Amino acid sequence: MDGQGSHLGSPSSHRFPLDGEQDRRVKLFLYICRRALGAFLMSRLLGLAVLLSLFSLAVMGRPPAEVPHRAPPTDRVGDPLPSGALARMGTVRLRHVQPVLAMGFSPDGKVLASGGDDRVIRLWEPGTGRPLRRFPHDWTVKCLAFSPDGKTLAVSDYTMVVLLDAGKGTVRLQLRGHTPVVRTLAFSPDGKRLVSGGDDHVLILWDVATGKPIRRLTGHEGTVTSLAFSPDGKALASASVDKTVRLWDAASGKLLRTTRCFPPAPKVGEDYRAVGCLAFSPDSKALAVGTEGREPGEGTVRLLDAPTGKELRRLAGYARERTVSSVAFSPDGKTLAVGSGDTSLRLWEMSTGKQLHDLKENGVVALHFAPDGRTLASTSGSLDGRLRLWDVGTGKERPRPEGHDGQVDTLTFAPDGKALATLGLDNTIRVWEAGTGKQLRQRRWRHIDPEAIYDRTQCRSIAFLPGGRGLLWSPTGSSLDVWPCGTGGEVTRCYRAGRGEAVYSFVASPDGKWLALEIRKERKGPSLIRLWDREKGKAQGTFSFPGRGDEQKMIAGRIAFSPDGKTLAAVAHATVYVWDARSGKELRRVRGIGKYLSTLAFSPDGRLLAGGEGSFLEDQFRPRDEQPMRKAIRLWDVASGEEVLVIQGNEGPFTSLAFSPNGQTLGSANQAGQVRLWEVATGKELLRYSEDRCEVTAIAFSPSGDKLASSMSDGTALIWGLTPPEWEAPNERLRKVDLAVLWRDLGGEDAQKARRAIWSLAARAESLAFVAVHLRPVPTGKPEQMRRLIADLDHDDFDRRVLAARELTDLVEVAEHALRRELAKTKSAEVRLRIGAILKSLPGWPLKEGEVLRRVRAVAVLQRIGTPEARALLRKLAEGAPEARQTQAARLALACLAKAPTR
Repeated sequence: MDGQGSHLGSPSSHRFPLDGEQDRRVKLFLYICRRALGAFLMSRLLGLAVLLSLFSLAVMGRPPAEVPHRAPPTDRVGDPLPSGALARMGTVRLRHVQPVLAMGFSPDGKVLASGGDDRVIRLWEPGTGRPLRRFPHDWTVKCLAFSPDGKTLAVSDYTMVVLLDAGKGTVRLQLRGHTPVVRTLAFSPDGKRLVSGGDDHVLILWDVATGKPIRRLTGHEGTVTSLAFSPDGKALASASVDKTVRLWDAASGKLLRTTRCFPPAPKVGEDYRAVGCLAFSPDSKALAVGTEGREPGEGTVRLLDAPTGKELRRLAGYARERTVSSVAFSPDGKTLAVGSGDTSLRLWEMSTGKQLHDLKENGVVALHFAPDGRTLASTSGSLDGRLRLWDVGTGKERPRPEGHDGQVDTLTFAPDGKALATLGLDNTIRVWEAGTGKQLRQRRWRHIDPEAIYDRTQCRSIAFLPGGRGLLWSPTGSSLDVWPCGTGGEVTRCYRAGRGEAVYSFVASPDGKWLALEIRKERKGPSLIRLWDREKGKAQGTFSFPGRGDEQKMIAGRIAFSPDGKTLAAVAHATVYVWDARSGKELRRVRGIGKYLSTLAFSPDGRLLAGGEGSFLEDQFRPRDEQPMRKAIRLWDVASGEEVLVIQGNEGPFTSLAFSPNGQTLGSANQAGQVRLWEVATGKELLRYSEDRCEVTAIAFSPSGDKLASSMSDGTALIWGLTPPEWEAPNERLRKVDLAVLWRDLGGEDAQKARRAIWSLAARAESLAFVAVHLRPVPTGKPEQMRRLIADLDHDDFDRRVLAARELTDLVEVAEHALRRELAKTKSAEVRLRIGAILKSLPGWPLKEGEVLRRVRAVAVLQRIGTPEARALLRKLAEGAPEARQTQAARLALACLAKAPTR
């Protein structure tokens, strides 16, 4: 036993001893098992890795999709629109927003440059008029010229000459040396020198490479009006108001010859006759000279022999002209273009002196032939800021897109919102398709005074009649007509002014039955407002303004009817007058404004009246380098006349105000080219659109409130979308947490964030059910309930007093009138204290963050959703207490949706 036990317990013993073959087979079996197990585990790991990769691609983030390039929006002719604009009525081609004073073609003829009073140098494509580049600078461009190689553009601004990189618009050199205004400049044919002249009677030759003056040429006794190098580069000609043309040696600066075009005046300043322009012929042998004066016949065109100064010919046909303002030879020298400051732009054949074409352009200030000689560019320096391109062969203006030739003064949407009518300073009314900017029709009329085309005293009002039955307008100021612009019928007259009277502006009541006409008895006399019954064709009353005559002037465009047509408001200088439109009784007068008001607007519910501060003498005489005076919008409660809100922060005078149809937004326009939207409840800015250096003259919301139109001083009108800045529509279903965050934002103090929340909630279908849970009609307080709660404010039981105050606070919008009556008659100090505390919770202006503000904004969500379900909820909310802000907002939202297509 001991031996056996010792053998089995030894370390080297085996329970089942194996031979060598069996041991080899066991090892092989174990090896195969290990390999199989390893392969099995590896396959599982690889499968898991593949699944994780697929999951990461599908859920955790796919490779970013390539974002398609979005071309910037353009108008109908392919020109870029300002950011936020949807359509343009008219064209910006070959247009500045203020008078153009200088222009010129590049040497290769591919670019036309222009500049003027708007302090912007613009580059155009001559073949189409398409805008290429714009270089804003703080200069009034008096004259400009391309260098012969086309790489440099020289412009003048008062005492300075600036050399710009013609491609980039960057400043290369600033040449200073003149004292008063620089009027003219010219490059030498080799481009190495530049000559300038102006009011200091001096010519300065500059080295273009260094910007240093080479020499100063003196001798003129008056302003230098025009300069020109001879094409061969040997001579320099100068013209002056001293009635002479002087010829200088271009290399040495020596005076070669003086040609006097008028005899000298006996005394300085006794007459005004001058040489206003000159040009060398391409062969350098002839010099065309234009003169000017105050009397007919003093505007002449003389052809001088350049070497001798002898007069070769004087062009006929200028016996009545006072001013010849510009002359230019065609590149081949066969044609001379002559622009008159009075009435004409003519082309002459040089070999015979025969007139080829009269181009029917008035008041030309600059002319320039294209290098190929087939196109002539002209500008009249008029308020329309327009450039014209003419076909030299036919004498006809090259085609350009349709649109107004001058500033658009005002505009109005048709009742269905599909069309927009504009009235321009070119004395045309144009009707456009609001969605695309396509012109549908136009009507032009002849002014009583043809020279008063830009007379601001003419009537600048238009209005659609309800149902689009016609457009009200005053073609001459002596009458008021109805143009059936939709049917093409005959124009009918609904008002004729009396002898010595003129209609300066008008406004129609919302139902179109009543007209408030601003009438002036004399051209500069005080105004009165005549209420006219359009259906009966007779006057129903007259509203006059007390005070001195100068306080009664300048009220054009500042008359407004309330939405129900029962109240009429107007502003004279710094006082707002409110009348009962039927009886003529003055209801109230808002004084103490302290600022000149330029525009008025009633809110859609008629409870608020907004006025915008405008431009008056303090702005007109402001130095040009100072910032515009900051203006404000003031809102008054119509019932009490109390000022409830002042919106500060506008740069420059207001030109127009308009409430959105739902009353939640107030739009403003100003002379700085800005269109801004403000939240009426809070007075905070929602968004801003800008058209640089272009005045916005008027704005109007579409009837459904989803678009805003603005008329511009550049002869166009724009349709703006109202999308909040930096907003993107949610592309996935909103979760409960997302809805909660957006609902919280609706009641916050950040108005722009709240507006984005409105649009985000309206963009997803699931928002409607969420909003419906949180909105209920404001309960209508029953009279007996109000009496009981007010009585409990003076109850002996303290808890009853506290409970009554709490319930009245919840019903403050409904109980306001009852509380104010009790406050006026109660003698209890505690009741007065409690009522005062309750009335402090009354939502006023501006609204602070909280539940009332959230509910008002939530109504805007329902309006934007616009589905039948959303409309049904709005109708339910509109049945709440009439005094509640939510109820008022719901009613206005329904009125807007009634004018919009069902979604």
